[in-house]
Amino acid sequence: MIQVSIPASVPLKELDYNAEVELINPVADTVATATFRGADVDWYVKADDLVLKGQTKPHQKYKKEASESEK
Repeated sequence: MIQVSIPASVPLKELDYNAEVELINPVADTVATATFRGADVDWYVKADDLVLKGQTKPHQKYKKEASESEK
């Protein structure tokens, strides 16, 4: 199981345990903390929303960062 942070503004969804979902605009990030033996690394996954796999995407439009060609 992977914990994913979703904004509080997204309505609550009731999903079955172990349901396969698709993440909308996922971002994986890390935070590293130096220790005496090296470093501890924590992984974080954030997304704008999630939908059941194979289900149509929500009608809400999400922010998308400008690609290199659009800049």
